[in-house]
Amino acid sequence: MHTNPLKILLVDDSSIVLQRIQQLLHEVFAVEQITIALDGEEAIITAQAHKPDIVLLDINLPKKSGLEVLRELKLTDGNIKIIMLTSQPADQYKDLCLQLGADAFIDKTSEFESVLDIIRQLMTQ
Repeated sequence: MHTNPLKILLVDDSSIVLQRIQQLLHEVFAVEQITIALDGEEAIITAQAHKPDIVLLDINLPKKSGLEVLRELKLTDGNIKIIMLTSQPADQYKDLCLQLGADAFIDKTSEFESVLDIIRQLMTQ
């Protein structure tokens, strides 16, 4: 069980999404650090530098897709918890993300508020 303040990496190219997630996280969790990456390449560099507990990762990103980032992060650190975010929740994306090691998959258009419950569940594992 994880009881220390969380280190979280948010990866999305939408400032609206980033602001909303940060607001939700600060309202509910003891957060030590929230770092932000706006594209896939930056996400990998930032994750390696900051060693987050949880990554919230958009699928559609500039420079490198969220799927590529997911694959690379899970190869370098199998314990990192990754929650995939998308506005295009096709089942094929969900299935592929889970096969690549994602810990959860969230449709930003309808399941956004569930991110807090998912983080709670991941932190008790």
